Amino acid sequence: MKKRIKGRILTVLLSTAVIAGTVNIPFLPSQADQTTAQAAESAAPTLTVRMDEGTRPLKHGASGWLYGLADEEVPTSSLITPLKPNTAVQKAPNGMQHPDGDVLDTAKTFLRAGGKNLQIYVPDYYALWGYEFTGTDQYLKILRMEAQACIDAGIAEDVSYVLYNEPSSSWIGTYHDGDGNQVKGWNAMFWFWLDMVEELRAVYRENGVPFTGMKRPDITT
Repeated sequence: MKKRIKGRILTVLLSTAVIAGTVNIPFLPSQADQTTAQAAESAAPTLTVRMDEGTRPLKHGASGWLYGLADEEVPTSSLITPLKPNTAVQKAPNGMQHPDGDVLDTAKTFLRAGGKNLQIYVPDYYALWGYEFTGTDQYLKILRMEAQACIDAGIAEDVSYVLYNEPSSSWIGTYHDGDGNQVKGWNAMFWFWLDMVEELRAVYRENGVPFTGMKRPDITT
């Protein structure tokens, strides 16, 4: 009996709600709406990947690390060889940014393991972060020292120099362009970068070592 009363009460409530217009009854989409949706679906681009066709051996171009080597044979070259390392970023020669990872101590291990691209973060010579940049003249001396250290260690042709690391537009301050005019911000960074390349080229030339890098073009502002 109680169930019947409950059922009647529910029926009355639903009927009242419909009459009052408080129940939203969903409607099926029209034929036009369905046609529009189907057209949009058919026009969507489709990416088909055939894994059984056109594949090639892995190149391992993304295999590498940032400060992945701590010292000579730490980790061992036999351990990292199966990783087929392509790129390693290590500390600048005699740098103070980290207690280990100096490129002078780790380069041979990386090369023995088949490594190809050995990068040096030049400003990691500084001890602090952010870098305690002391001026362009001092930075060129640091760069020259680093290049000479790589030449003396016999790895000059195996390394590349990352001249800036996460710089800001105010790092250099005021500098000069190719005509001696004062420049600031990113323009100053650009012209100083060109002078750093020339400094590297000069050190390599003085030591009779081939230097592969940017050829300075005629630049106008």
